[in-house]
Amino acid sequence: MTLKADAAKTARGTLGFVVQNSANSLLGLLLFAVFARFVTKSEMGVYAGFSFTITLFQTLGILGLNVAAPRFVAKLLAEGERGSASAVARTIIFLSLGAGGLLAMIHYLLASRFSFLLSGTPDYALHFTVASAVILVFVPMLVLEGLMQGVQEYGRLATLRVAAQVVRIIVSVWLLLNGWGLIGMIVGWTILGLLVGVCSVLFLGCHLDLGSGLYPPGSILRYSLPLLGAALVVFLSNNIDIFIVITEGSPTDLGAYNVAVTASGALTTILIASASATLLPAMSAHFGAGGLAGVERVFYRATRYLTLLCTPAALGLASLAWPAIWIMGGPAYRDSAPSLTIISISFLAYVLSTPIMISLQAVGETGRVLVVAVAATAVCSLFSAALFPILGIEGAALGRASLFASTLVIGLYESGKVVKLRFDLEALWKSFTASLLMASAVYITGSAGVSWVNIPAGVLLGAAIYTVTLRLLGAVKREDVDVLRRILPSRFKGLSETMESVLTRLLVQTGD
Repeated sequence: MTLKADAAKTARGTLGFVVQNSANSLLGLLLFAVFARFVTKSEMGVYAGFSFTITLFQTLGILGLNVAAPRFVAKLLAEGERGSASAVARTIIFLSLGAGGLLAMIHYLLASRFSFLLSGTPDYALHFTVASAVILVFVPMLVLEGLMQGVQEYGRLATLRVAAQVVRIIVSVWLLLNGWGLIGMIVGWTILGLLVGVCSVLFLGCHLDLGSGLYPPGSILRYSLPLLGAALVVFLSNNIDIFIVITEGSPTDLGAYNVAVTASGALTTILIASASATLLPAMSAHFGAGGLAGVERVFYRATRYLTLLCTPAALGLASLAWPAIWIMGGPAYRDSAPSLTIISISFLAYVLSTPIMISLQAVGETGRVLVVAVAATAVCSLFSAALFPILGIEGAALGRASLFASTLVIGLYESGKVVKLRFDLEALWKSFTASLLMASAVYITGSAGVSWVNIPAGVLLGAAIYTVTLRLLGAVKREDVDVLRRILPSRFKGLSETMESVLTRLLVQTGD
C-alpha cells in the first residue's frame, strides 16, 4: 500500500470516528450547558467530584477487559473457533459483572466519606450513593463495547452510542426540569449504560453463543491486568490537576474549573481520539512492511495534517474562551475563561506529542510510553500543587499545560533513542501563522460582546481568514486535496469531485 493510499484510508477511518465522536461530544456538551444553568457552582463541583470517583472506580472495575475483549474474540473468530470465542465472551461478561458489582458496593459503602472529602459536607452522601449505580452498569457496558468491536459491529455500536446519548439527554433534561438536579444526571447516565449494555448483548447474540461454555479466566486476566496499570496511569495523568483542585480548593473552585476542562475536552474527544484510533493501525502496518522507516514516513505525514487541522481549533477556542464558557455555563462562570484559554493554547503541545506516543506503541516500545506518562504526570502534579494555592484554578490550568508540554519534551527524548522522527515544520509554521492571525481577528470581534449573533460571526470570520492565509502562504498542496477527496467512499464520487474542485480553488495556489 502506498503512503498516499494509506493516508487516504487513515483519513477515511478518522472521518468515521470524527462523525461519531463529534455527535456524542456535541450532544454531551449540549446536556452539560443545560445542566449548568440548573445548579450552583458548588453543585457543579460536587458533580465533578462524583464524576471523578465514578471514572476511577470504572477504570478499576474494567480490569483491562475492554481491551482484552476485542483482542481475544477477533483472534479466535479469525481462526474459526466460534465456540472458544463465545466462551471467552461469556467469561469476560461474567468477570465484568462481578467486578462492577464489587466496585459499586465499595463505592456505596464509601459514599459518606466521598461526600465529605469532595464537598466538605456529608449533605451529598445520597448523591454519591446513587452514583454507585452508574459504576454497576458502566463497567459491563464498556466491556460489552469491546466485545462489539471484537465481532466488528462498528456501525451498530456507533449508532447505539449516539441513540443512547439522545435518550440520556431527553431523560436528564426532563428530570432537571422537574427539580431532580444532580440526581437527574446520575439517572441519565445509568439509563445510557443499561441501553448500550442490553442492546450490545442482543447484537452479540447474532455472532456468538452466549448461553454456555466458559474460558479459563486466568489466561484472560494475565493479558488484561497489566493493561489495568496502564489505564490507571492514563486516568491519573488526565485528572491529576482536578485532584489537586479537589483536595486544596472548594467545591466552587472545582465547579468553575470543571466547566473549563469540559469545554476544552471537545478538542481531545473530537480530534485527537479520532486520529489516534486510526494512526496506530496505520503506523503498525507500515512498521511491519517497512520497519522504522515506514513509521517515520507516516509520522511526518501525520504531523502535517494534525497541525493543519488542530492548530486553528486550539487557537480558535482560546480566542473564543469567554463566549465558549458563556455557552457552556452562563455568565456565572466567567472566571473559568482564563483557564480555558491556557488549556487551549497548550493543547498544541498535546497535538504534537500524540503521534510521538503512537509511534512508540507501533514499534513495540510500550515501556517508554509508560515512562513518558509517569514522568509527565509527576511534572503536572508538582506544577498544579505549587501553582493552585497562588493562582487558583488558573494555576491548575497551568499544571495541565505542563502535562502537555512535558509529554512532548520527554516523548521526543525517549523516541529519539529508537526512531528518527521528523515534524513537517513547514506545515507547522504556516498553520500557526494563519491560526494566529485568525485568532487575533476573532478575539477582537468577540470583545464587542457575547451574543448568539457575534459568536457564529466570529467563527465564520476566523474560518475565512485561516483559509485565505493558508492559500497566500501556499500551505496546502494538491496532494493534500487529493487525500481529502479519497476520504469519501466511491459511491459519493460526484460529491468528492466537487469537493476537490472547490477546495483546490480555495486553498491551492495556482501553479502548485
